[in-house]
Amino acid sequence: MQTFRQPETNQPDKGAEVSLGPREREILDLLTKGLAYKEIADKLDISRNTVMTLVQRIYQKLHVHSRGEAVAKYLGL
Repeated sequence: MQTFRQPETNQPDKGAEVSLGPREREILDLLTKGLAYKEIADKLDISRNTVMTLVQRIYQKLHVHSRGEAVAKYLGL
């Protein structure tokens, strides 16, 4: 009899807590307020490229692909 493996997923368990750093949480909070990357960079006194890098890390940690998905997950929608 042949055994079938379950496909592996990169998704965390539904109850798993996502560990965002303080700066990542700060940026995500500003994204929820609708600020553009340039506005976030100016407000936090960092470069736009740094904001973009941190946003990509947030997306990876939350397993999302867009700002809308990240905000919805952050707000629990």
